[in-house]
Amino acid sequence: MTPPISPPPTPMSQADDLAHEKASHRRPAQVSQESPKPPTAPAARRRFLAQRQW
Repeated sequence: MTPPISPPPTPMSQADDLAHEKASHRRPAQVSQESPKPPTAPAARRRFLAQRQW
């Protein structure tokens, strides 16, 4: 068996742990069941409708 390339990890300091917690925080997704409102400009409206196959 080959030895590992990197040295064994050292325990994270409290500051590192706190920074990791802050950086990995994610907001929950805001899910809406409302139907999107089509644009008013004619060309944008055509693209909007074509993309959704309405």
